[in-house]
Amino acid sequence: MRLKSYLSEDAGEEAKAKGLQSIGWGRYVRPEKPDVVVAISKQGRLVAVTPHDAKEKKQDSEGKPQAAGTQDSDGDGQPELKSTEPPTWGNKSNTEPPEEKDFDGGSKEWIEAHKFQTANGSLIFGTPHISEKGSPEFVKNTLIPQILATAEEAIKNGKSVVFQAEGEARGDDYGEDNDEQDMIAIALKKKFGDKVKQDTWDDNTSPYDHSAAESGGKSKVNPNSEMFQTLMKKFDDESLVDAALAAMDAGQGSAMEFSPSAKKKLESLGVKTDNEKALYKLTFPADSGDEPNDISRVVDTYNQFRRNRMLEKGAEVEKAGGITIAAPGASHAFSLKHKGT
Repeated sequence: MRLKSYLSEDAGEEAKAKGLQSIGWGRYVRPEKPDVVVAISKQGRLVAVTPHDAKEKKQDSEGKPQAAGTQDSDGDGQPELKSTEPPTWGNKSNTEPPEEKDFDGGSKEWIEAHKFQTANGSLIFGTPHISEKGSPEFVKNTLIPQILATAEEAIKNGKSVVFQAEGEARGDDYGEDNDEQDMIAIALKKKFGDKVKQDTWDDNTSPYDHSAAESGGKSKVNPNSEMFQTLMKKFDDESLVDAALAAMDAGQGSAMEFSPSAKKKLESLGVKTDNEKALYKLTFPADSGDEPNDISRVVDTYNQFRRNRMLEKGAEVEKAGGITIAAPGASHAFSLKHKGT
């Protein structure tokens, strides 16, 4: 995947500025006509859907049924939605989304706020990462059983199933220290074998180098990675991008090796690289009720690009007649469900 074009425009921000509303899977509508898609997110850009585009898609199908959500039933050349998402997909009103609550062990209310399923059967189920208190039990007793049931139902109905892991795609060699993504992949492999394809919504575009960490050392930011260079296209400040990415991982408990420029940038903000709590607060200020800052804007942009790709890949799988299953970090799922992006 080429990420270089992702940062030329932020589709969500541009759509909001144009008064459009997100309905999920990277599609946008006008408030006065919510059943007509007028723009889509394509590689992070907002692309208009024109009558010509809609007619071309109909002609290209050569008589085959159009993909769900693209039928032109009223003849105006615009594709109307046909219940491709449940009513809770995306924040369709002008009201503020609800406040996200901390993981509470997996109450009904918490699950409802972090889980949704498209009418085509794809499942997005937000999960606390394995390091959080109560997460291993939640993943084993709640998350995995529901994922297995979803996959089983889809396979029974003749649909292909793709598990899109967060981070790297999982293979057969999971190692000894399994995270929640490994646990899901292992459970799916054990029950369904090769009937469930293993993939990733991140497309293995991590801006980190974890090679040293595998042998007990520290991870570090890789400035030569495609994602790092993509972020540079927008922020044009290497020390800022480096500091933000390193602080984000270190603030969540990872052993990070900070470059001299990243360390200097953080210290100029009054944050020491060995202060995990301060690093987390800097990269995720909203969790503490603080205003966004330059560091957090880089982090938000990085995570937004990742979510954009999740939407795009999910739509690709559904268009091919399958379903996707993803268990992203809870905040990703919450944002997608309540903000549509």
